[in-house]
Amino acid sequence: MQSTPNYLWSTEDLLGQGATASVYKARNKKSGELVAVKVFNNASYLRPQEVQMREFEMLRKLNHKNIVKLFAVEETGSSKQKVLVMEFCSSGSLLNVLEDPANAFGLAESEFLIVLQCVDPLRDAAAGTGCALQWGSARAMPCCVLTYPLHSPGNLGPHLNATSPVACPFPVPFPVPTFKQSTPAPCTNAASPLCPVAGMNHLRENGVVHRDIKPGNIMRLMGEDGQSIYKLTDFGAARELDDDEKFVSVYGTEEYLHPDMYKRAVLRKPQQKAFGVTVDLWSIGVTFYHAATGSLPFVPFGGPRRNKEIMYKITTEKPPGAIAGVQRQENGSIEWSYELPVTCQLSTGLKDQLIPILANILEVDQEKCWGFDQFFAETNDILHRIVVDVFSLQQASLHRIYIHSYNTTTKFLDAVFKQTNIVPHHQEYFFEGHLYELDPNLQADHFYRTTENNPLTLLSTAEHPEEVVGVRYRDPTLDFPKFVPKVDVVADCSAAKSAVGAGYQTLRIARALRRCRELLARALHWVIGNLKTECSRILEQKRGAFSMLACLQLTEVRGCSWRQRGAGSEGRGRGEDQAADGESVRGREHPQRSEQPPPSSPPHLQVSEELSQCSHSIFDFEGVLNGLLSELVKHRQQVHEDKSIQQIECCVEKMQLIYKQFKKARTCLRLGYNEEQIHKLDKVNLGHLARKVLLIFQDDCVQRYQEALTLHGRRMRKVYEIKKHLKRLSNRISACSVEMTECQDCLHSVLDRFLQTEKRSLAPVPPAPSPVHLSQARQEMAFRMQELLEQMRSVTCDLQFNNGIIERLFPAQHWQLLTAMEKWVVSISG
Repeated sequence: MQSTPNYLWSTEDLLGQGATASVYKARNKKSGELVAVKVFNNASYLRPQEVQMREFEMLRKLNHKNIVKLFAVEETGSSKQKVLVMEFCSSGSLLNVLEDPANAFGLAESEFLIVLQCVDPLRDAAAGTGCALQWGSARAMPCCVLTYPLHSPGNLGPHLNATSPVACPFPVPFPVPTFKQSTPAPCTNAASPLCPVAGMNHLRENGVVHRDIKPGNIMRLMGEDGQSIYKLTDFGAARELDDDEKFVSVYGTEEYLHPDMYKRAVLRKPQQKAFGVTVDLWSIGVTFYHAATGSLPFVPFGGPRRNKEIMYKITTEKPPGAIAGVQRQENGSIEWSYELPVTCQLSTGLKDQLIPILANILEVDQEKCWGFDQFFAETNDILHRIVVDVFSLQQASLHRIYIHSYNTTTKFLDAVFKQTNIVPHHQEYFFEGHLYELDPNLQADHFYRTTENNPLTLLSTAEHPEEVVGVRYRDPTLDFPKFVPKVDVVADCSAAKSAVGAGYQTLRIARALRRCRELLARALHWVIGNLKTECSRILEQKRGAFSMLACLQLTEVRGCSWRQRGAGSEGRGRGEDQAADGESVRGREHPQRSEQPPPSSPPHLQVSEELSQCSHSIFDFEGVLNGLLSELVKHRQQVHEDKSIQQIECCVEKMQLIYKQFKKARTCLRLGYNEEQIHKLDKVNLGHLARKVLLIFQDDCVQRYQEALTLHGRRMRKVYEIKKHLKRLSNRISACSVEMTECQDCLHSVLDRFLQTEKRSLAPVPPAPSPVHLSQARQEMAFRMQELLEQMRSVTCDLQFNNGIIERLFPAQHWQLLTAMEKWVVSISG
């Protein structure tokens, strides 16, 4: 046990160890609160006094949520060694997170975004606040205390108070900082400051270059809401430096060093260059790549520590735009990468935003490398976007669209096009079972909130829909190591870690395949439901057309009847009228129309036959759709009963336990006989579990997924065929309805003229000396024609209301039919 006046710790509670100090978990003697103590060893006192005091001074000057807090500086009772008492981060470091086999291929997207927020630019919020920091005799430096709103839902912890001074509750042997604020500052940044190197921008505001940024120096703790909070630590290499200043001393960890610093510090070669603040950007770039992929971006054959010359060659000869370079074989060529690997857990939408940032900060030429301002602006742009999840039904692929909340639907459709190649005017969306029509001017923050398990469903309306893409993944068989019989605790531990990492990757892929199957069945169910609704609508449309046709047929019967009566009464009336004045009014009005014979095959019969065929087709389509729905219900039941995911989870958990045993064995110099036998059995068991995971994955997950894709392709072809036929039927019925409406209008016009003629024929002639006795039949016909006209107008109003939604479409083949029906109407009214 060791202690200071206020803190106590055991040397067995080691958290980390470096060249000049060790970090332990300690407790406050009075409160029992957990803290971290950094105890400096004898080697640290061989450094110049200025260097020894640098970390103390830096921690005294920095105060930020994403920088590990310094509580006190004390000394041990006997040896008088300096001890830094700091905030305890219970979840280790970012390096510990990446060393977990579950993150062997990088962090999940949600966790990576939290890491990315560590560089969230708070500069804009701090500008112009009039804040000043006083540190006793130290020079004043710009700083501010602000309240920052959260970037994402959930409370990540208490905010800094915008008006209250900050006081340190712990005894410290140096001046306590106090804050002065002349005017309150409005917050202009919507991102959360509670992530690791948001502390980075705090360093830039205070003119500090860290010089040793790496995952091991980014600590992690869990907030009350269960989300990670990352904090910068280890300021032993940090120093104050303005943007235009340079430094020549070399610090840092070699895998994360800028190439110019690497040449001098690792290769021990003369280096005339001075280094600027942008060297931190290179380290941030390597850290981001490591967090996103689980591996370092630049790896020579044998590893960075074993092949240092090639490591330097890779970093200095990197082509513009490349973000990684790997040497697969000894003395082999370098394989350059311009994209993040497919094994990475980040979505294409986030990759597209991140890759340009990595390419421009992993730039060896400091003149071409981005500055901090541009770097902060680009990361801030990512963090202020919202995510819309989209599932492309034809392609069977899930996409994440990163878009600003103020962007409209037009911008969103363009972003979807970039990932799916489906042009905006062919994009049709469904959400939670309903057709989702996006107004072109609707802003993205008013879209429905989506998740990976509940995305917008995208359906292409193109005549030739896109081919199936599916889930993109690398065969996990390639990532499982080969186990050798020989017992080697170091090699076996490394192999076990790789095997468990591959197991977790296999599990993630299996879950993605299953989620794709579920989304396919659910989305297709929605589309089929929409098509059934369309069938019902077209049937209603057809019934309206039949009603109109029945009205025309009734008019034909009555018109022919009254035409015959009119012809007979006209003959009798003409004899009487000739005795009076020798002329018939109707004879003068239509001298030739009565001579035209009616058409031998009325066009309305053709319309009736066409509408009947439409009904039969729709009923056939409904039968096919019902069959597809039955298949989907059965398929969803099969997915629900599939236990392959649970089986893989069980195997991976057992592999994880074996790996933990191998980690313990690695600490032993030599295994005893019994322990060695147990080690061998565990190794055999690990191999069996790995093979079982792959067997379940290939025979169950992949095979069922491929079968689902095959069935999906067949179903989609049927759906597209039905969708195309329904559109054609709707157009045909619309055209028939429009034609009948035109015929009806023509018939009304003829009836109006006929009625006016009859009225004129019934009117008395002024010169006649005595009234003319009109036949009873002609008066009765006139009254009935008036009654018919009123009935026709009433029916017309009803039909126009029923067909108000029908588009006016006139295919060329229907013009002839319309002309024939007009002639028919004229003939029956003649």
